[in-house]
Amino acid sequence: MDKAGEAAMLRSLDTLVEEEMNVKVAMLDEGEDPDSFIRLKGQEVFLERIKNAKAMVDYKLCSLKAKYDSKTVEGKEKITSEMLITIGKFRSEIVKADYIKLLAHRLHVSEQALLAEWQKGGKSSVTNYFNEEKKQKTLGEAQRVTVERGILKLLLEEKEFIEATKKEMLPSDFQDKRIRDVVTKIFGMFDQGKGVDVGSLISSFEDQRMQQMISSLVVEEQAIAGDKKKMHSDYMSVIKKRRIKTRREELIRKITEAENTGDHVNLESLVKEFNQLTKK
Repeated sequence: MDKAGEAAMLRSLDTLVEEEMNVKVAMLDEGEDPDSFIRLKGQEVFLERIKNAKAMVDYKLCSLKAKYDSKTVEGKEKITSEMLITIGKFRSEIVKADYIKLLAHRLHVSEQALLAEWQKGGKSSVTNYFNEEKKQKTLGEAQRVTVERGILKLLLEEKEFIEATKKEMLPSDFQDKRIRDVVTKIFGMFDQGKGVDVGSLISSFEDQRMQQMISSLVVEEQAIAGDKKKMHSDYMSVIKKRRIKTRREELIRKITEAENTGDHVNLESLVKEFNQLTKK
């Protein structure tokens, strides 16, 4: 792609984002169009370029980093200014917040600095999202405990939920180690075709604290009321969303590491996964 074509692509990028179009950019050699490229290098090479096409936001960031020196204050300022315009075109506040976090890591600047620049443009929604995210941390921990205990109680009370849970979740999705250990045991008994009865489950643990936790859930006065299938579905949804959020945060760290070490092959796959997760 020549400089004129690249400039045209960058100009159209914001419009494509506004229209929520999932477009990727495949890079061809300067002066080549698809027809001439295929005649010169063949269809297989062309298809490989298509396969490795970059998501729009990543393409713009790479283009700006090639244009400006991201190691200088002036370069970071110019890249940030242009990137925030594009990020602002997304309708989802969660997507905006994720891309701001990613941009901060890839430019090695603080999220607070980017948010300050964001506010200069009169945009406050993402800032409010970050503030609300901090407030929700304590509430989120309480919710996590409720959800994980709720799923385990359902598994103990209604055996039909074991298979459905096992299909969509791993024991590692449970952050509470004790609950994770019990779920692992339940899944193992299910795989072996054994009946998962509470008595056998309790006796399979030597740790009295584990036995007491299982017993307390079984005899807990607050029985699960209402539509248990919907409750199970809601609990699963909460954990899946948390899993995606945790993975996005992990990817941001890995993307930064890949950039710092010059691991460009791994960087592309990490960025691709990150862009896919922002759409979920």
